[in-house]
Amino acid sequence: KRFVTQSRKLLKARHEDARKTIIPMGSTISGQQKQQHRFHHPDPFNPKTTMGWNAALKEAEIPLTKFNQETEEGLRLGLPGASSIDDKTIPTFSRGELPHFAGINTFLKAPYIEDAKAVGAYDCAVVGVPFDGGCTYRAGTRFGPQGIRRISALYTPYNYEKGIDLREQMVNHNGIGGWQVPRPAVPNMIERETNIFTMDDIEKMGIDKVAEMALERAWDGCDAVYMSYDIDSIEAAFVPGTGWPEPGGLLPREALKLVGLIAKEGLCGMEVVEVSPPYDHADITSLMALRIIVDALGSMVSHGTLKKCMNIFDKEFVPI
Repeated sequence: KRFVTQSRKLLKARHEDARKTIIPMGSTISGQQKQQHRFHHPDPFNPKTTMGWNAALKEAEIPLTKFNQETEEGLRLGLPGASSIDDKTIPTFSRGELPHFAGINTFLKAPYIEDAKAVGAYDCAVVGVPFDGGCTYRAGTRFGPQGIRRISALYTPYNYEKGIDLREQMVNHNGIGGWQVPRPAVPNMIERETNIFTMDDIEKMGIDKVAEMALERAWDGCDAVYMSYDIDSIEAAFVPGTGWPEPGGLLPREALKLVGLIAKEGLCGMEVVEVSPPYDHADITSLMALRIIVDALGSMVSHGTLKKCMNIFDKEFVPI
């Protein structure tokens, strides 16, 4: 406690010194040189006002129920470790989320549901659709689901910035295209009065405004919204593993913010398409696709909209 107090006093002293910093401006007022004060921290200085600090406080509000259940299940199925191992939560045979490099690669190491009729017991189902039929030039998207599942082992269900844990705040979880815009499709887009935004539009209006306009059109007269995200909308340098790399696209931070804004209103489903691992040996494209999915889920969980469209699914299916 004494160390923390001394550290804060030191930071405060540095802050006061920074306020006194003088920069010559080259002109004089009443015989004195004009001065400019530089402020290195917000005033008054308080390190606990940052979003990062608030995110840390949220962690204590998240239960550990599912994590503890997973640990117990891992010991039961994978057998307890040797008596010489101090950490008694580690099974002999890897089960569950950890370690990241071992085990079966389901999406985020979530339980694998083999019986498709059982998905009704869960809040979300993640489905891989290995399909290349729509590719006109660079095939390989059939390996997209596999690539996303593989790189998802790098992640955990916990998102520090949002202060959520998908494992604890969802009833578990278990993706699916896009299309190019050839010239013949343009008249059809105009006839439908589709919302169309170029990168120039986004730079001019900003991500928040574009998301607001997109949501206004999407929810107009609709019971539910489905989001389809083409990975090639992102700058090609960040997602080389796609059939149609697009230089000058969205930056990853812009893409994630856009996804979060759209998803927080609630989605009945979503898909991330055009991921083609054979063109990206480092799997950074698959990693970006994974981040889009978990950010969308995280946004809905943190805003309480994950089950917003559940009434749609509960309706009896009537073939047309």
